[in-house]
Amino acid sequence: FDWSADIKNYGIKNDNTIFINPSNTLKFGIHSMYIAFNPGDAKKMDGSFFDIPSLPNNYALEHAAYVQNEIDINSSISIKYGVRTTLFQNIGKGIVYDYTKENQYDGSYLYIPIDSTEYKKGEIILSHPLSFEPRFGIRFFINDQNSVKASYNRMYQYIHLASNTAAVTPLDLWFPSNPNIKPQKADQVAIGYFRNIMDNSVELSLEGYYKKIYNAIDFRDHAELFLNKYFDGELRIGEAYSYGLEFLAKKESGRFTGWVSYTLSETKRTIPDVNKGKTYYAPYDKTHDISLIASFDMYNWLNISSSWLYSTAMPITVPTGVMDYGNEHIPLWSDRNSLRVPGTDYHRLDFSATFYFNKKERFQHSLNLSVYNVYARKNTYSVNFQESEEDPNVMEAKKLYLFTVLPSLTYNFNF
Repeated sequence: FDWSADIKNYGIKNDNTIFINPSNTLKFGIHSMYIAFNPGDAKKMDGSFFDIPSLPNNYALEHAAYVQNEIDINSSISIKYGVRTTLFQNIGKGIVYDYTKENQYDGSYLYIPIDSTEYKKGEIILSHPLSFEPRFGIRFFINDQNSVKASYNRMYQYIHLASNTAAVTPLDLWFPSNPNIKPQKADQVAIGYFRNIMDNSVELSLEGYYKKIYNAIDFRDHAELFLNKYFDGELRIGEAYSYGLEFLAKKESGRFTGWVSYTLSETKRTIPDVNKGKTYYAPYDKTHDISLIASFDMYNWLNISSSWLYSTAMPITVPTGVMDYGNEHIPLWSDRNSLRVPGTDYHRLDFSATFYFNKKERFQHSLNLSVYNVYARKNTYSVNFQESEEDPNVMEAKKLYLFTVLPSLTYNFNF
């Protein structure tokens, strides 16, 4: 089969800035967006014997308004505070399913569909409660070279992602909050130390953060995700947290610019009926994350840049054994996302050269030659497991990667 999915956004927004005085800036605005979700269209290919169901689209409206004030209290202290409020509405045409909870023999449970309600095009299915997202930040300048920042943010998320990168067909499924799925909410605090060196041409920073997530979403063990119209019943809700330490050295002036960044972090979830209720790593957890970015204006007409990225291998769920049941070999699985496959760390080197023509003229154009993944690293897109053809009692890991070296040539012009 041939499968595709998409999200379309149509929006309008208005942002305003009022400079009350040199030390006080007020910002405010409103946003409104119409969102159409296509959860997945599948078409049979020649020779296919699959019975492919069709899934209805989902539609939503999202409205937001915000206000923010930035004030320099004195030469040493500046603060930024504000609030954002959001209204998210599910609208028709659509179907909402009602579920009943059914306990299983192993202590887990299933959501069984018992009824459904169909809504007409444009009909409001649900208006979620208004969300209020306060933000506050303060910066204290110790002197011209040193400062300290602290901040607090609350955020709501109405569009969610469920990933299953260990499947034979890796899936990234985007879906909206609805009567069965609450919005996710996160509170984050951060504090950092910043220092300028080399005549303020280089900024160094060290920042720590902690984020607590409510209504965190994941799919249950052995979930049926692909083209399942009862997809809501496969999800489980719980909590998550993330914390980390970020280092950054950045140079933004002169012919040579760039930055070096390193993040040490951990992200975990605790969700009932997932991993037997035990805390586990989120699928996007990265213990180490490194970026090296460099850009050099060799001549007025030539810029050369390069970047190297590295991150720790993604955590996955793996089979730890095989059980014989009748004539079938059934794999036994590890705890959720408990292992990282050796050799699947992500890293790549990119290079580009940009040639400028008429750089100082009103009409400017340039030619860019770039090479993605210069040394052809076969970075892992997904890992899945299957029985060995030689021994059905042995499970083999199969790695999927998308491409290696990718050159490109781009012509740009502006006037």
